[in-house]
Amino acid sequence: MRSRSELLAHGITGLAIMAAVAILAIDFATDPALVTAGARDPGPGFLPRIVLILLGTSGLWLAARGFWGLCRDDRTEGPHTRQLAVAEARRMLVPAAMIATLVGVVWLAPAAGFLPVAIVYTVGWALVIAWRDRDLGPSPGYLLAGLGSLLFTIAIYALFKGVIGVPI
Repeated sequence: MRSRSELLAHGITGLAIMAAVAILAIDFATDPALVTAGARDPGPGFLPRIVLILLGTSGLWLAARGFWGLCRDDRTEGPHTRQLAVAEARRMLVPAAMIATLVGVVWLAPAAGFLPVAIVYTVGWALVIAWRDRDLGPSPGYLLAGLGSLLFTIAIYALFKGVIGVPI
């Protein structure tokens, strides 16, 4: 059974994810290039709509599960409940920040170009994750994480742009 502090942090994180999805959905709905074909055509509007639905459903599930667990739980954890909730919220900060920067990617990609923004996003987050896991392995993990994410991003871009023909 999860502690009350974990349930509270999960509920708040779920609400933050749903807020990010709402912001992205508004941005999506106001972009005529994405909504002209609709969701029936597997074109540029199809993938963002799928991602928004999956993120929104996950955020709703996380929030509902957290707050429902808090409502059903009648135990107390003593005077340290607030400190535990803050510690759990800090642990959830990195996933929430990743989603927030994804919102930035959506807004920056049209102006700066998809490939440079995608490279900064993936390499940056690979390095953040490698830094968080620094106790698990040696420092060459930074080089491997950065180089691997760079090559992966370029390969995905080449696949979508060159092979599939998606206008990115």
